[in-house]
Amino acid sequence: LGAAAGLLDCRHLLVSHLPLDVVLALDEMFSEVGRLARRRAEADCTREVVQSASVSSTEEGEMAGLAAAVSTGEETVELCTFLPQGWVYARAHGSHELYMLFDTNIYITLADVQKASLRVRESLFSGISL
Repeated sequence: LGAAAGLLDCRHLLVSHLPLDVVLALDEMFSEVGRLARRRAEADCTREVVQSASVSSTEEGEMAGLAAAVSTGEETVELCTFLPQGWVYARAHGSHELYMLFDTNIYITLADVQKASLRVRESLFSGISL
């Protein structure tokens, strides 16, 4: 219950300070990052089953193909959306997640947002891949 209470406090704080459109965009990004993390975990589980199963070589090839199809590939997820209130940006790598809101008067293009997010990541997480 303590972790759930902390999550509710975080969302309550966001709702009280940010416009509704921004909160909804952030919520969608939270959901998408969580969905991709669950999909990656399922793919990892499928790969483990394929590796530990003792099946014929034909069946093993089919199972390996299935595991490769389920795999999400790259572990880094980067999401960005433009709203009149600001650019909403998310980046997740493994268990590390970073969500940012950029002013549209300062950051005009997606490239501007990506450069700024790189500077923020370097200053906050020096030495950690995010």
